[in-house]
Amino acid sequence: MKPSIAFLCTLFLFSSLQAQKIKPSEVPDPVLTKFSLIYPDASRTTWTQEEEHYQVAFKNDKKKTEAVFTSEGKVFLTRTEIRTCALPEPALDFLRKADAEVKIEDACIVQDHRGVITFNAHVDDKSYIFDWTGQHMTSGTVAVSINE
Repeated sequence: MKPSIAFLCTLFLFSSLQAQKIKPSEVPDPVLTKFSLIYPDASRTTWTQEEEHYQVAFKNDKKKTEAVFTSEGKVFLTRTEIRTCALPEPALDFLRKADAEVKIEDACIVQDHRGVITFNAHVDDKSYIFDWTGQHMTSGTVAVSINE
């Protein structure tokens, strides 16, 4: 399961590198319909496409949010910005063990198409992935942050 989660997060983090920005009119109707049902109050939407997936970055309840859909309108992955203090305590403890003065740049909660929830935290040029309980799963170097 860990390689699958790591793959999904890597795909999500770096999809903007190869994705093509598209107009909402180029997004399939099932995707737009599902998006508007799930996020009726979304604002500042930006759509991109990579192969068969459609990614939308937007604001929802004043939070940066991203969602990836299949061309049939099924939610593949969601990523929502959270306050760094909202990370599970074991995740915060893990990060503090490495550096008591750690400065977490940003954090998010990710849910994949199977309903698996993970947390991501970015510190300097490194991304840390934790399971829903806050247990460390994997770490890696981040070339580009999608929050930029």
